Order: sequence, then structure tokens, then C-alpha cells
Amino acid sequence: MLASLFMATVLATWPAPLRQAAQAEKSPSEISFSLSTQADGDKVVTLYDPAAIEEKRWEVTYPTGRKLTKNERDLFTNLKRTRPKDLFCATRLDSIPASVTLKSQNKTMIVYSYKPTPNEKTNKQVAAIMKDATAEIRISKKTKRIIGGRMATKSEFSPAPLVTVTSYDETYECGPGVAGATLTTWSVMNIEAAALGKTRHIVRDVKVSEVRAAP
Repeated sequence: MLASLFMATVLATWPAPLRQAAQAEKSPSEISFSLSTQADGDKVVTLYDPAAIEEKRWEVTYPTGRKLTKNERDLFTNLKRTRPKDLFCATRLDSIPASVTLKSQNKTMIVYSYKPTPNEKTNKQVAAIMKDATAEIRISKKTKRIIGGRMATKSEFSPAPLVTVTSYDETYECGPGVAGATLTTWSVMNIEAAALGKTRHIVRDVKVSEVRAAP
């Protein structure tokens, strides 16, 4: 976590509250968790167990007793693309450049804004979002830890062939995890996209619960 010389250099340029929050973060290597997502009126809940064999690490716990619908299968497929390490709020720090701006503060939090910057760890779709996005990160004055943030695009982009995203807005919250880490416990994405001549407005609500350190 943040151990490279590059990140050490970037850390040194950040304001003290952001730097202290970053230095407090940890990313345990293996966790089990329950992950639920809702979109277009459908809901799927899965359990991830890193101790299981690869093809059984993701288990659908809702709905049960019937086959998944096409929309539910699509949600499950998207959930399985989740990399467990990406649930840790420490990964949000990887895209913060050396220069950040104090956006606002009150009695409970400090908010910094920045232009997110992809790196070698960033997947192609997220990198496409970052290209024209602005972001912010919130730090608690009480706990001095990351408590959430937001990333939104200002213009349309194409994350995949024949797909155009006209707007993207994600808000997330961070909460206590395991082994001293904070987790992205909730996030909601509002996406306006067009594909094959059809436009869809997608609201995807994701929650993380039942987090345990893997044995």
C-alpha cells in the first residue's frame, strides 16, 4: 500500500489531513464479504469466499430457488468483475495526483477536489471514465480517516465499442472494515448510456456487508 517511491513523493505534496488519512489506510490481502447490487428494479446478493475453489468463490444468496433472469445474470456477471482489493478505500488514493484543492470544510469534514489520474493498476473502463472526470474525497475531522467521495464526468465518452456514456456520476461512502482498513461500504452510480441506438438511464446501488478477514 502506497509504498512506492512515486507515491511517497505524491504523499509529501498533499495537505496534512489527506496525507494522514492516506498513511492510516491498510489493505488486507484476503477478505470474504457479501455484495448486493440493484439496478432497473432487479436485485442480486452474492457471497465472496476466497477460500473456495475459483469457480465457486462467488455464490448467489439472493434470489434463490429459481433461475436468474437475464437482467439478474448481467448484474451477477458485473459483480464477479469486482476485485476484492478495490473495495478498500486505500485504492481510491491511487488516482489522486500531487495537486489537490481544498473544496470545502465544516465542523465534521474536509473535502478535497482533484483531477483523477489513471495508473498501471487502473482497468480500461475506469481509465476511460477518468479521462474527463473530476473527483473529490472527504476526510473526517474526528477519525481523520476517509469517509467517502465522488467522481463525475463532464462530457460523453466511449468505454467500449458501440457504447457511448453521456454522463457518469458515482458517490461512495467508506466505513470500518477489517484489520484497520476502511471499506467502500456503499456506492451509487448514475449512468446515462447509449448502445445500438438505444439510450438507458442506469442507477446502480452497491452495498458491502458481512466483511471478514479470510482465515
